[in-house]
Amino acid sequence: MGGEPVFRGTRVQVHRIVALLTQGETEADLLAGYPRLTEEMMRLAPLYAAAYPLRGRPRVQPWHGQPPVKQSRIRFSQTNSGLCESESWRPKKDLRPWGNLTTLSSES
Repeated sequence: MGGEPVFRGTRVQVHRIVALLTQGETEADLLAGYPRLTEEMMRLAPLYAAAYPLRGRPRVQPWHGQPPVKQSRIRFSQTNSGLCESESWRPKKDLRPWGNLTTLSSES
């Protein structure tokens, strides 16, 4: 159940019944499908759901199963493969906190 409220003595989730009712299911169909539920439970389920709405992140993302909006792939041959051969990938300034080790050894 994952911490969702259920009807007492059953494992039927209250918000699931409310969702089915809002989708157009009749109470008679739900009572036939869930024999442990009573008419009183069906009547009180929307009141409980309105008083205690679901909180937190939804379990299923609404975009699940849909194609991605945009796919982009860059071939390796299209990238600047000569970048490593030049020195442009190195930082302009030495960012190490201890500085250049060769200058430290030459000062002593």
